[in-house]
Amino acid sequence: MHYVAVAPLAVSRRDTYTYRTDSEVPAGTVVAIPYAGRQGLGVVMEAAGPDERAKRAVPTEERLPAWQLRFGRGLAEAYLAPLGQTMGLFLPKWRGGPAAGFAETGSKSAAAASADRRRSRPEIRIGGAAGLDGLVLVPERAMLKQFTAEGPCFSGTAPVPERRDIWEQVRNGTAKPVFGTRSALFLPWKRLDQVVVLHEDELGHQNDRTPRYHAREAARLLAEAHGARLILASPAPSLRAWELAGLPQAKAGAEAKAEGAASPTLISPKYDGFDDPLPHGFIEKLAELPGPVLVHTVQSRVRQVRDAVKASGAPGAKVAGLSNITVGGQSTVLAGKRYGSVVTLGIDAILARPGFMVTERAVALLRKLGGILQPNGPLLVYSKHRDHPAFAALSKPYGTFLQEEMRDREALSLPPVRPLVRISTAKDDRPKIEKALGQSDIDPRRVRYATEDGSLTVLIKGDPKRLRGLISPERRIGVEY
Repeated sequence: MHYVAVAPLAVSRRDTYTYRTDSEVPAGTVVAIPYAGRQGLGVVMEAAGPDERAKRAVPTEERLPAWQLRFGRGLAEAYLAPLGQTMGLFLPKWRGGPAAGFAETGSKSAAAASADRRRSRPEIRIGGAAGLDGLVLVPERAMLKQFTAEGPCFSGTAPVPERRDIWEQVRNGTAKPVFGTRSALFLPWKRLDQVVVLHEDELGHQNDRTPRYHAREAARLLAEAHGARLILASPAPSLRAWELAGLPQAKAGAEAKAEGAASPTLISPKYDGFDDPLPHGFIEKLAELPGPVLVHTVQSRVRQVRDAVKASGAPGAKVAGLSNITVGGQSTVLAGKRYGSVVTLGIDAILARPGFMVTERAVALLRKLGGILQPNGPLLVYSKHRDHPAFAALSKPYGTFLQEEMRDREALSLPPVRPLVRISTAKDDRPKIEKALGQSDIDPRRVRYATEDGSLTVLIKGDPKRLRGLISPERRIGVEY
C-alpha cells in the first residue's frame, strides 16, 4: 500500500489530503478521488505517511511536469490561494483527453532549471521588446489582433475548438511564438526560453478570480520554473518592474526617457464649475485641433462621447471637420496608433480612486497618451485635480519619478517594499477574521478595515505566507506586491 498527498481540484480548506494507492504514484499524476461526497480529480503533490482513514485514489494516464508543480506551488503561496484550485489552471475541462507521456518530454531537469534561475535576472525593455519569441502576454484581448500574422493567439474567451488546437500545438512543441492573455501562462509548454509581458503595468493583467494573481508575477514564476528569460516591457514601467530588475540598474537609466515617448504639451483646463465638459464647448474645441484626434475616456463613457461627436459632426450640423476623430478607451491607447492630438476625459477616474498607486497609474496613462502623439502634438487633459502630483511628475525624467515614489513607499512600508493583502468577505465575518489574525504575530496597527456594499476589505501589511493557514479559501484574497 502506498500513500500520497493529493491536492483536490475542488475548493478545499486544506492544500492536500492523504489518499492511498495500490502502487507507487509519482508526483504530478492526476488521480480520481472521492472528495466531499462526490467523485473528483486531484493532483499528487508528493508522497505521504500512512493514514488508516485514507481513501483510495485511482491514477489516470495524465501527469503534470515538474515545472508545473513548482509554478503552481509558487503561485498558490504568493497569492494565498488553495493549491488545488491553482493546479486546476493547468487542467481546463475543454482540453480533451489525457496527455500520456507528456510529463517531462523536452523539459529541463529541476537541477538545470535551478542553475538557470541563479544565473538570470528579469530584464526590462522600456518602450518595447525586440525579438518577440516564446510566450508574449498582452493585457487586452483586443490587442491580439495585432499579432495574428505572427503566431497563434490564445485567449481564455476564444471558442473551445480554437483553444484546444493551440493547446495541442504547444504540447507538441509546434507553436512558437504564442501571443495571449494571462490564461496562456498555463499552456503545457515543452520548452520555454523567453517570457515577454507587454504593457506589464496595465490592470488588464490582473486576474479577478481565485487565484487573484497578476500576470507579471505569474510570468516571473513561470520564467523561473523554466530557467527562461523574463522581459517586462512598457512605455511606463511599474515600480514593481523596476524593483524586480534591480534598483541599481534603474538608477543607471534614471535620466533616460522612455524609448519613443514624445514630450507632450500638457493643457489642463478647468471645468468652470461643471462636472462634464461635453455640453460646454468641448466639441467645438475638437474641431480646432490638428488631426487625427483621439478622445480617450473610461470604457463606460465611450459610447456617450462617440454619439456626441457623431451628432455634432452630422451633415448640416454647425460644427464641421469631425470626421478624423477617434473615441476609445484604454485598448485604443494600447493599440499604438499615432495621433496629431490627444484629449483625455478619463484621468479623473484614476485620480478619484483611493489607493497608494493612484499617482503611479495616472503618470503611466499620461506618458502612454504622450507616446502616441505625433511630434509637437497637443495633449489636453480635462481634470478637476490640476494640482495633483501626477501632473508635476511629467516634468521629471521617469526614472527620477520612480525613485521618489520608491522612497515614499519605503517610508510607509507599502508595495513593492512590503506586500499588501486584501481580504474581501461578508461583513458579518469580521469577528472570525479578527480571531484568526489574533492567532498570528501581526501587529493590529497594521490591519485596516473598510466596508462597502455590505462587504469587508481587510488590508494587512506583512508577509502573505504567514497568513495562508489562517484564511479559509471561500474568501476572496488579493495580494499586491
